[in-house]
Amino acid sequence: MTRGVLWAALATICLLSSAQAQELLPLHRGGGEPPVVATNGAPPGLSINRVEFCTSDNDWSVFVSQAAPNSGVFLEEWRFTGSGWVPNWSGGIGTTNGAGQLGFTAGAPTTLGSHIAQVTVGGQTSNPVFYNVFACR
Repeated sequence: MTRGVLWAALATICLLSSAQAQELLPLHRGGGEPPVVATNGAPPGLSINRVEFCTSDNDWSVFVSQAAPNSGVFLEEWRFTGSGWVPNWSGGIGTTNGAGQLGFTAGAPTTLGSHIAQVTVGGQTSNPVFYNVFACR
């Protein structure tokens, strides 16, 4: 699949609502449970600075908003293997401030392909964000 075709597919997915995307791209946590989108109260918001990265980039940045204040943030990231979405990385990335916000910057994932990330804060799961990682020269 070429980079242009991947980008077109990703752009189409990003236009879907969170619920539509989760139906189209079923994710699985380590325990085999599908991710839960909070229904009681507003879930935290998650945004990403770009949707295309090179493995050499060092500015992969996410921003959490509208989350529980002063709460731990747990990030889960999946990658597409051609036969489905598999966990790629997960872990705590910090604590929200008093306004329920957190910014986090790291190097781009080194695994090539399509990725999805979500955060859980205070028991509520954010919207998924979609991005691609390429081996750029």
